[in-house]
Amino acid sequence: MPELLIGALLLKIFKIFKVTLYDRESPVKHLIGLVYSELYKEFVTGCFSYFWMEVVYPIIPWFVTDWVFYGTVYLLPIAWFIIPLLALLFGAAVVIALPTGGGGYAKKND
Repeated sequence: MPELLIGALLLKIFKIFKVTLYDRESPVKHLIGLVYSELYKEFVTGCFSYFWMEVVYPIIPWFVTDWVFYGTVYLLPIAWFIIPLLALLFGAAVVIALPTGGGGYAKKND
């Protein structure tokens, strides 16, 4: 899955560009926050992986761990693609069905 790694790297680069180009007030503060959040995600992922390998994996039968593996490798990337599309479709359906004619803003009665 090198495409996912390249996509994640490009997304982080675009986040850095967005923070430095569009935030004129305090880009350094936002860059520090971005680095902190990425390091926090890596730390939590590492802790979860260690917990899974040392505690959960020896207890659960092999076929259940295979199901989890196949789910995360094959199904989760598809879900990460489909879920935002469904949210866009249902979000658009909700906006169209509003009694105010769309836009989500109700008119005030004077």
